[in-house]
Amino acid sequence: MEAPLFRGIAAALAERRLAAPGDLPVAALFDREAARPPDAAALLGTHPSGACVFFDGPPSNLCALQRHGGPAWLPSACRHFPRVALLDARGTSITLSHYCPTAARQLFRTEVPLAVTTAPAAFPATVAYEGFDARKTWPPLLRPGVLSDLDSYDRWEARLVEICADHRRSPEAALLEMGQVTEAIRAWTPACGPLVEHAKALCGAAAPPAPAAEAAAFASLHIAASPALHRLVSASVPPALVAASAPGWSPSVWREQVEPAWHGLAGPIRRYLAARSFASWLAYQGEGLRTVTAGVAAALGVLRVEATRLAARDDRLLDEPLLLEAFRQSDRLLVHLASPEALARALAAAETMSPVAYLEHLGR
Repeated sequence: MEAPLFRGIAAALAERRLAAPGDLPVAALFDREAARPPDAAALLGTHPSGACVFFDGPPSNLCALQRHGGPAWLPSACRHFPRVALLDARGTSITLSHYCPTAARQLFRTEVPLAVTTAPAAFPATVAYEGFDARKTWPPLLRPGVLSDLDSYDRWEARLVEICADHRRSPEAALLEMGQVTEAIRAWTPACGPLVEHAKALCGAAAPPAPAAEAAAFASLHIAASPALHRLVSASVPPALVAASAPGWSPSVWREQVEPAWHGLAGPIRRYLAARSFASWLAYQGEGLRTVTAGVAAALGVLRVEATRLAARDDRLLDEPLLLEAFRQSDRLLVHLASPEALARALAAAETMSPVAYLEHLGR
């Protein structure tokens, strides 16, 4: 809780304008001893279950602070969750953390097309979004040592989302094409003419899906690399944070309980990949466009391992509820536990090799 907000809520409690939830003593509502940022006066207290002390719980599942004073009474972290924002010279780009169950459920919607939207009603421009602020820095790198420009990056980013929107592609085939488009754009040299025209030509027309044999071979590479991708992300979690140990990978559980349902759930999985490719902080923290697509490959690998872990835990076939929980656990690790800077450094090796060679390297 930021200091001004903490003082306001503490005063409201003292003056009995706000009732302490559950008749808890005021001292139990806040943790003033835990490590926190310098501008924070306290952390919100939690119950032994991990639930926030101001969470009403069933049946309303509302926040007592928001119910009493509106969004202005929420700490910044609560106001922004599950939004993940990137601020650059183009404006503010927002994707979501699917650790939020409501956000995870959106991945299963079919009545709304997957697309980049401008100024949606759910994200009003009047809100001061916080996130990675790249407004005063250079554009993303095309490849190590070579800058992109924001118009070209914007077209490439939109193309990644378009690829994920194509129902003809499996998640792995979508990842394959994302890598192919990236390789074509990053091969630009001044002899090709303006970079933005190069990007327009590559991203302006939809390409047919990759041949089935090529897509299947790439999928096999990604399956083999998934445990290593999960370990790579897990190794980016700071030691001070408590993270579950990396789950053991079970090829038999994957083959028997997850893979048979995986392709039938390709739509939500592709939407998840789109969310991890849009508004990516890796664009600025990494060393080129390959780092961003390597981050998407890591997200798919983490999701595969988490889905397999959950299927083994419940001893049942993968279904929508299990996949929803796999989305949640994947973004808990990728978005909330892993250090973005450490993850960008770990993925930097992708800049030295093609996407296929990168997966082959990890899968050894």
